[in-house]
Amino acid sequence: MDNKNSAKASNRVAQLRKERRLSQSELGEMLYIDQRSVNFIENGNCNLSNLVAIADVFGVSLDYILKRSDDRGNTLNNLDEIDFLILEQVNGLSNPEKERLLKHLELDNSLKTNSGT
Repeated sequence: MDNKNSAKASNRVAQLRKERRLSQSELGEMLYIDQRSVNFIENGNCNLSNLVAIADVFGVSLDYILKRSDDRGNTLNNLDEIDFLILEQVNGLSNPEKERLLKHLELDNSLKTNSGT
């Protein structure tokens, strides 16, 4: 990848990581690479396979990573920071825990509907 595209991509990678409040080490774990490699990527030393993996992790298009488009290319566009924090917490739950949480939310919504609030 040429230096111009690498620099563009590295800016977006750092931006996405910071939006999710991830450290370089945490992003590295998600990508199965070490923190030093994430640092290299954020400094413009990246290859296409790394960028594809990063786009997948953040749920954005490769065009967004490369700054060829400002459209993230997914349904995550409309999520706020709090939504990402909630998703991070849910992601760490077991399936039975997720089912209990879902039942709790359904009950809560049902009570709101029935009380008129």
